[in-house]
Amino acid sequence: MALNKQMEMFDEGGLEDDGGTVDPVSGNDVPPGSSKAEVRDDIPAQLSEGEFVFPADVVRYIGLEKLMMMRQQAKMGLKMMDEMGQMGNSDEATIPDDLPFSMMDLIIVDNEDEEEYNDKKKCKREELLLHKMLVYFINHLNLKKKATDRA
Repeated sequence: MALNKQMEMFDEGGLEDDGGTVDPVSGNDVPPGSSKAEVRDDIPAQLSEGEFVFPADVVRYIGLEKLMMMRQQAKMGLKMMDEMGQMGNSDEATIPDDLPFSMMDLIIVDNEDEEEYNDKKKCKREELLLHKMLVYFINHLNLKKKATDRA
């Protein structure tokens, strides 16, 4: 949908919402937050086992930027695991899998009252841990490049 069309819809009080109706072209039900055109299933999709597609209303609700960030984090994490030999390829590991961890990286749950607190702290710790792993990975690659350049 074009940006100017979205802005026009905001001027009229929000996103287009044909929810609770039926698309006359496809005969598909239109869920709340969707337009009729978004439920037509008129674009062929080639998917592989384990892949998943979000409906347009869900992408709009979560936000494309957030979904793309989650995808990128997963791709970086999987690459790191591969480089560490943790994907069934331990004999091909190019970086050690004994990254430095501290007590801050541990999540401690003492009782039910602290679970919510620890869940919030877990998100921050995971971000910090991912940052530490990326810094370590980049430093390792830089050292490896310097050694290669000297050779």
